[in-house]
Amino acid sequence: MGIHSRSSGINAEYGESLLYGVFLISEMKGKAQLLFLVSCLGLASTRHYDDNEITLESYDDAWMNEILPTQTGYDVLDHIESVPKLATRSSEDQNIFKLDEVLAPGDKIDVWGTYQPKSSKFSVNLKDDRGRYLIHVDFRPEYETVLNSRLEKGWGVELRCPFPNFVVGEQFKITLKCESSQFRIFFNDKELSKTFPYRADLSSATILYLAGGSNGLSWDKVSLPRNTLPQDFDESLEYLQEFVHKQTNGQTLKRVKNFVETTESLAIFQWQLLTYIKKQSHTLDLGDETIRWLLHSSDALEKILTSGDVQDDRWKEVVEIIAEIIRQDANAKEGVKLNLAVAIGLTFSTNVHSLATGSSIDGIKRYHNYARWVDEKFMFEPFYTLNAWLMRYVVGSWAEDEELEWARENVLDSHRSPNKIADVCHSMVKYTLYNDDGVSVHHPGFYYYKPVTLEWIHKIGGVCGAISKFGTSMAQAFGIPALPVGQPGHCAYIWLKDGTTWTLGNDISGWGGSTVHGGIQYTWRREAPFMLMMHDAQMDSQSYRLSEKMRIIAESFSKAGDRFEILEDATTICPQNYDAWNNIKSSLLQHDLK
Repeated sequence: MGIHSRSSGINAEYGESLLYGVFLISEMKGKAQLLFLVSCLGLASTRHYDDNEITLESYDDAWMNEILPTQTGYDVLDHIESVPKLATRSSEDQNIFKLDEVLAPGDKIDVWGTYQPKSSKFSVNLKDDRGRYLIHVDFRPEYETVLNSRLEKGWGVELRCPFPNFVVGEQFKITLKCESSQFRIFFNDKELSKTFPYRADLSSATILYLAGGSNGLSWDKVSLPRNTLPQDFDESLEYLQEFVHKQTNGQTLKRVKNFVETTESLAIFQWQLLTYIKKQSHTLDLGDETIRWLLHSSDALEKILTSGDVQDDRWKEVVEIIAEIIRQDANAKEGVKLNLAVAIGLTFSTNVHSLATGSSIDGIKRYHNYARWVDEKFMFEPFYTLNAWLMRYVVGSWAEDEELEWARENVLDSHRSPNKIADVCHSMVKYTLYNDDGVSVHHPGFYYYKPVTLEWIHKIGGVCGAISKFGTSMAQAFGIPALPVGQPGHCAYIWLKDGTTWTLGNDISGWGGSTVHGGIQYTWRREAPFMLMMHDAQMDSQSYRLSEKMRIIAESFSKAGDRFEILEDATTICPQNYDAWNNIKSSLLQHDLK
């Protein structure tokens, strides 16, 4: 199933622990077992797709002299009955598309076309109602790509980068991603070597204009940011329910997949988040500017919904924590600090308690401290590339922030590196059953009734729990994910050695005998090998996100007889998506399975 271990020396145990296919079929009988095993091997049904596509004509390369038509509007909701919601063109100039909402950081636009021999230059452009070009991405075959803008004073300073590797006769995709201060441009999901800073207000963009493409090049389809949601919570939930239902219910698998791959499919995650909150008898203030940004930013929302489970489904708390962080720090809308904010929101939606005092740790204060440590380069280098799920096992440290600072100041130089840091516990914590006064480690007076800080553990010593929790916190102080795990009669720890490889420390029972320690949030199941499975899913975040969208459609929007086919595709896209396999189990037991 394409699963591979990212931990050293545990292949056999990992393989045994992750035979989740066997686990899932344990309650199945006969044909259901056979079907499931075949699908696990990737040998299940051969699909036959219909060939209906939305194709756009080719155009002459006269774009430099065009005059914007006065009628460019269209109603998106008029076009969602029969096709995945792709933009509809104006009747006057069919490669001009009216934006359906004000662009904001987090939005993206996708454009598909087909490249042909001898194609002349062609471009992707965002314009405003005054005819100004906010961005002009000009592809010049066999030469270069030029990025520019044309505002009041004419064309600006060009930025140049190589011409991408277009393949004759094959469809390509161009993506414009809107960030806080710049556009990022992608060709077939690979970023161009240059970004383009905003030279005019992003919110002034009203038109997507696809230009050029003579000699056979065609523009095939586009995907634009959706309508903004109503401010009423229940009205938004109803709107999203209807929208996704129309796009997916009773549609062919190909059409469902086409929809999932467009920006409009963000509605699936919007619906899922609001549904989680509704189930807890809560609502959100959808009139709040920051909350609306979170719901409409594909980058932020997809990270929130695919960075692990939330204890007790406290999703409202997740959103409110992240929103408050962004209100206090606008830099939390992108990059490392967005990952950090999402990790804090997911983790601190439930109280995280200090090991030293038992008091609740302030999650927003922790965000600001880690953000400062990021700026001051106190973290080991791997931290800066961690995704939000991995960061949860950094920011969720049971050590208070002052203890983490102590850790960085007092770690042994021999272990001040991302491939040794957690194991410093064996050198800095003495294994002892009694303190210097002969008091047993099992007696509450072992630590002299003082807060059990990292410094105090270092001075007094302890047994397996103290050693493993010390090693975990030392790693977290430098931005390396780590967590304690329980083993029969023992406490060990796992940590992301070098920022790449989950490794067991202070171990006596191996991965198969390890479970996530109480008080630590986990995804899917408590058994430690599921951390490895989730890690592998997270390493291809795009596939995992697509798989989750397919899974949600299958469970909440598809017709019962279509569930298996959609879920099968979800597990093909991301074989490590354990929830999708669990859903397949229930699907196989349906009487009306196709």
